[in-house]
Amino acid sequence: MKNGILDEQPSKSGSLAALIKSTASQVDQMIIVTNNPDTDLDGLKIIYVNEAFTRISGYSAAEAIGSKLSMMYGSDTSEQTTQQVCNAIECERSIRCEMLKYTKANVPYWVELNLSPFYNDNGVCDYFVEYSYEVTRNKEERARALQEKQNLEFVLSASGIAFWDLDLKTNVMTRSINRDTFFGYKKRQKNWSYKKYLACIVEEDRSKVDATYTRALANAEDFEIEYRCEWPDKSIHWLWSKGGFLKDEYGQAIKAYGIESCIDEQKSAQAKLYNRAYADQLTQLPNRAAFTNSLKALVFRKAGGYEYSALLIIDIDNFRSVNDTLSHDVGDTILVEIAKRLTLCLPNVYSISKFGGDEFVLLFDFSNTNKNITRNEVEFIARTIQNIFVQPFYYLQQKLHITVSIGITIFNGNEINNVDLLQRAELALYHAKACGKNTHRYFDEKLQLDLIKRTSLENDLRQALVNRELFLVYQPKVEFDGSVVGAEALIRWKHPTRGIISPAEFIPVAEDSGLIVPIGEWVLNEAIAFIKRFPELNVSEHFILSINISSIQFNHLLFVEAFCAALKSSPLPTKQLMFEITEGNVIANIDESLVKINKLRTHGATFSLDDFGSGFSSLNYLKLLPIDEIKIDKSFIDDIVEDDRNIVILNAIIAIAQGLELKLVIEGVESLDQVTLLNELGAKVYQGFYFSKPLSETDLIRFIEARS
Repeated sequence: MKNGILDEQPSKSGSLAALIKSTASQVDQMIIVTNNPDTDLDGLKIIYVNEAFTRISGYSAAEAIGSKLSMMYGSDTSEQTTQQVCNAIECERSIRCEMLKYTKANVPYWVELNLSPFYNDNGVCDYFVEYSYEVTRNKEERARALQEKQNLEFVLSASGIAFWDLDLKTNVMTRSINRDTFFGYKKRQKNWSYKKYLACIVEEDRSKVDATYTRALANAEDFEIEYRCEWPDKSIHWLWSKGGFLKDEYGQAIKAYGIESCIDEQKSAQAKLYNRAYADQLTQLPNRAAFTNSLKALVFRKAGGYEYSALLIIDIDNFRSVNDTLSHDVGDTILVEIAKRLTLCLPNVYSISKFGGDEFVLLFDFSNTNKNITRNEVEFIARTIQNIFVQPFYYLQQKLHITVSIGITIFNGNEINNVDLLQRAELALYHAKACGKNTHRYFDEKLQLDLIKRTSLENDLRQALVNRELFLVYQPKVEFDGSVVGAEALIRWKHPTRGIISPAEFIPVAEDSGLIVPIGEWVLNEAIAFIKRFPELNVSEHFILSINISSIQFNHLLFVEAFCAALKSSPLPTKQLMFEITEGNVIANIDESLVKINKLRTHGATFSLDDFGSGFSSLNYLKLLPIDEIKIDKSFIDDIVEDDRNIVILNAIIAIAQGLELKLVIEGVESLDQVTLLNELGAKVYQGFYFSKPLSETDLIRFIEARS
């Protein structure tokens, strides 16, 4: 060897020398040849380097030849790698690895090292030849790519996101470290495939996920889906997945990739929001909004068909008294128990909903097209529901008996165009209530016609106020000797096409619609205006005009203010206006009622307790209420001549009135025999057709004048 060039050697060694001479200057890889330390007393040393080596390492051939390989090692060269190289030389075997070396200027660089032994014809290893490629740039790029991947994994993991990709040719999946945890595995799984992935998805969602992925794969398009997976511990969790595909030059998908995230918290939040929007917070049953959606879905599915369905409304009878007498906590406990009983006893119900208050609404979907058969099935269901309430309810060992009224409408898909099914069931419910409660009734067309008639009457009544179709008549209050001491103002309605309409027909409509409040204000103003004219009509200053006050009007927030406003514009003579109220007016809130009555009395109004004896008739109210008069209900008068028991009761009431210094008026007097008997019992003032029917204002004045 001269100047670092191998001398000609015999046999294989000679061929090696020739090969290196012919190619060493033409290749970019570094070539280093060392002796065999086992055959050289001087130990391992470099005996040849090519020009690529001198160019990259900075060592000249003269500096390198005769030196040891360690001349190229530095502080960061791996001891493990150098030991592997030494072991390979010692064992005369090949080795391939990456190694960090240093230039003469101590600049590190990476090489891909390939070291092989070279044998002569006798099978003796003479040399070790090292071919090395500088891979510093590739190494740095790989390190940078690895760092970027690790950074990405960290960011995604911190964001609760995992990523994956799937080689569609080899079916090998690569995934981020945290992905397996999304499927409940604490340790990273060795093998992961699309088949294993599908097996983790709950059965109800599996086909949906597979169909979504398969469709996206066929079109090489992006996909996004939410689904549930089952963990090894059998718990269920929600995942969100979004992905796409890499395509080859022919547009065929060759790799799938995507990201995933656990969305349990989002689903829990959605469930809470849904619960607030669509569930009754007390019973956790679907609420009115949820029922509306269920009904729309059922109607849409049934449209045009002939299979029957049924809608039932259940209303608890007298439930308000439970809340008022036992507390709302007791009422809530009962509602929860009712929800449980209905759910348990009606397994085939389409939906059970709870509306506000104490109403439950049920939908049933039947498979038959025979209305009579459906009617029989619904009848059985209605009786089953009512039997549910035969068993008492308990609260703190207190036994409570509850009954319900049920309104029912039966319909099929051919009968539901432009029909308010809920309104039909409500009409049937009102009918059940009117029939004594604790029963069920079906909707029929007559109920619909009654509703139309009632709605029309309400609309006409609104116009009646504007068109001054309402007027007052007055029924005198007369003493036994015939003198007139007062009158009761009674409202009448002269309809433009129907003529006179009875108060018994339009007052309930006015109360249900709220029109009773403006109508009551109109009556009040008319009465005050009439009283203001008493002096010019020669009506006695002791004459008292009474008007009826509806419980709705009396309990209205602005009732007292409306009365005071009317008096402010037209001051009222002292105690010539009397309000007739019933026990029902004040029983709901006795304390508030006392405040209202006392305030109105300071403005000159007096009070009469009307229909005494027809309601609760608690004597306690006579003691508590600051009233001036009681009126005995007509029901005690009708058969007083024939029924001695009524005489006993009336005698007691008259005695109480006299003892409490209250005026007493007997209503519904229609015969001389009644007047004679009542006078003997001590009654003084009467009102009824025996003395006079209700009169117009002009006729009342004439009636008064005739008896003055």
